[in-house]
Parts: sequence; structure tokens; C-alpha cells
Amino acid sequence: MLLSISYPPAVHFALLSTETKWAVGLLVAVSFSQLLIGLLSHRIGKTAMVISGAVLALSLFSLVQGTVLALFFPPLFILSALFWFFARTLRPGREPIITRLARTVFQEDDLEVLKYTRRVTLLWSLFFLTLFIETVLLAIFAPLEVWSLFSNILNYLFIVLLFILEFSYRRLRFPQKKTSKKLLQQFASVDWSELFRSQQ
Repeated sequence: MLLSISYPPAVHFALLSTETKWAVGLLVAVSFSQLLIGLLSHRIGKTAMVISGAVLALSLFSLVQGTVLALFFPPLFILSALFWFFARTLRPGREPIITRLARTVFQEDDLEVLKYTRRVTLLWSLFFLTLFIETVLLAIFAPLEVWSLFSNILNYLFIVLLFILEFSYRRLRFPQKKTSKKLLQQFASVDWSELFRSQQ
């Protein structure tokens, strides 16, 4: 987990120092560790295993060939997975993921809150789609350093910023007796794997 979290900034600073082999080497280490964890724990789905295996093969190829091609794929995989995770729950007959989170974790079942959380799920879906398009365009048209700045640093800050803004707005619109600390503790205690499986 620590390796995966440190990967984006480590890759960015490696690219800034023109140490592209180090950057690709980090991707080899991360993808191999994810694949190994999946094989040993059986907690990672088949799709994630296939993606980890594909990224590992591509990163090894890039390392041998001396290219940075493999570095472009992890941000796209992450953003497309996040978009799919949110957007698929907006289909007819499905409960939007933010609605389910509000109802099951925070015990918010007011009709107005549930309508709002559906719109928030749509907001996050469009947000991740926008970041995905931005990442593709930067990969095609921008210098490698600019692409890396957004893909490995700024996009994650944008995600945190949107979360803080939406959370703050929701607290103002729907005042609650619970403190922000208590709500964040409840949020942190969510079993995301179970929540994800329940939406399948």
C-alpha cells in the first residue's frame, strides 16, 4: 500500500530528474506487488489481476526498450475504474453509490438527501470522466513533465479538493447533529470492498 501511495509523486520527481528508468522501475515494482498480493490473498478480482499483469508486462517491455510508454497507462486505468465505479450505479434499477453510502453508513434517508446524493454521484462520474479526457489530451499534446504534473500530482489534489468542497457544502445544506470528525470516522470505517460487491 505504501509503495502504491508513494508511486505517483516518486514517478513525477524521477521524470523531472530525467531518471526515466527509475520511474519505469517503480511501475514494475508496484504492478508486481499488486499481482503478487492478488495471487496470495485472493482478495483482488480477476479483472484487477489481468490489469496488473498487463501493466507489469508493459512496464518490463518499456524498461528493456528504454521508453516511458508504460507510465501513461496507470493514471488512465485508475480514472476509468473510478468513473465506472460511480457511473454504473446511475443505471436504471441501481442505487447510486453516494446514495447507498449516505443511507447505510450515515443513516441519511431523507428524500431530499437521497435526491441530492444521486446528483453528487453524477458529479463524481463527470469529474472522473473529465480527468480521464484531460489525461489523454496531455499525454498526446503536452510535454512529459506537464503530463506527469497533472497525472501524478494535481489530479489527486483536485479529487481531494472536490471531496472537501462537496462535504462542506453538504454540511451547510443538510445540518447534522454529528460532528465532522464523527462523520469522517464513519466514512473511514466503510468496507469499500463490500460496498463495491453490493453494487455488482
